Amino acid sequence: DDCDNRGSGEDRSTSTNWSITRNGMSGRNVVYFQVYDYKQSSKSRTLELNIDLVAPTTEIQINGKAPNAWPQWFTQPAQVKLTGRDNGTGRATAGVKEVRYARDGGGEQVHSGGTANFSESGDGEHTVHYYSVDNVGNAESEHSVTFHVDRTPPTTISGVQESSGVANN
Repeated sequence: DDCDNRGSGEDRSTSTNWSITRNGMSGRNVVYFQVYDYKQSSKSRTLELNIDLVAPTTEIQINGKAPNAWPQWFTQPAQVKLTGRDNGTGRATAGVKEVRYARDGGGEQVHSGGTANFSESGDGEHTVHYYSVDNVGNAESEHSVTFHVDRTPPTTISGVQESSGVANN
């Protein structure tokens, strides 16, 4: 919502520089001011001040599905998509600057903008650590997920004989 931070009083400074300080501001703020010259002519101006204090959030999907819909094991390459969203403070949003992630203990990867995509095709357990940063430096807390890939089909063992009399299907 809009924030009402009205100044009070008048400044009869003869200087060309003027400032006012307000604490605790966030969200979308509209500042109105009027300037008079020595002839008492005036000009009014409006300044929109957007203050985003909230970190972005990041959603992860594998093969187009959210974590609650993932299978126990992926039997095809896992197409990972990380999407950062900046919900901002009030109506002030800075936008997502970058999405950062690390795979299986490797180095951090940085992707500009709000989306990062990669594929994981190796069999086994995989862990991804990820978070997003907005354009004013608000960083989300790091998240991590673990998933499993098994692309190797089972094989039959040749030369094995049944000794217990129970069929092995």
